[in-house]
Amino acid sequence: MWLKFKGGKGVAVYIGVLIGLFWPAAVIFCLLWLATAVTSRYSSLSALVASFVTPIFLWWFGHPALASLFAVLTLLLFYMHREKHQAVAGRTEGRIGAK
Repeated sequence: MWLKFKGGKGVAVYIGVLIGLFWPAAVIFCLLWLATAVTSRYSSLSALVASFVTPIFLWWFGHPALASLFAVLTLLLFYMHREKHQAVAGRTEGRIGAK
């Protein structure tokens, strides 16, 4: 059986770069993603929430250059997920675990 991956590659790269540059922020990202996913059951919303908080976390912990980089990457994620915003708002986005 072949697995079919529709999306998540941009978020995977985001996390990979985050792991390489400051792994504690990657842990926070994953925990936020998981908490949002459990409560909302929307993967795209979870990624957007976690990516929104990541630059704030980096800035708070004294990494302004990384915060700037991840602010730009977050804007790119938001841009690439622009159709998902409407789907989540209109409740037409597929939920985690739904068939």
